Amino acid sequence: MKFLQNLLLAVCIGMCCSCVVMHKNYEAEAAAKRTEGIIPVYTAEPELRNYEEVAHYEAVGSNVTSFKKVLARVRRQARKDGCEALVKVKFYRQPIGAGRKPATFPKVEATGVRFTDRNGLANN
Repeated sequence: MKFLQNLLLAVCIGMCCSCVVMHKNYEAEAAAKRTEGIIPVYTAEPELRNYEEVAHYEAVGSNVTSFKKVLARVRRQARKDGCEALVKVKFYRQPIGAGRKPATFPKVEATGVRFTDRNGLANN
């Protein structure tokens, strides 16, 4: 009986904790100087801005994680890697498992960039 109580407690704790798994693939060598402030998010390429790609990110949450939390995790990592924006951001529901009741977890893919033009253009 005590084993069952401990198992139920572990399951409840696991369901309440949100977990985000992050994978990143560096496109260019990142001489990372941490950026400050808000990292803008573009679902397409920003118009009138030139940029270089720094890294590609993929993050998958858990069954209790929201897209907002997954995107926040990607933004934190992009800031650490010296990115100035996230472009080509895509939101998915990734299926996990099979059978009668498969789950779907929130997934975010994005490309971290640094802008190369410094002519004072406003962010689009």
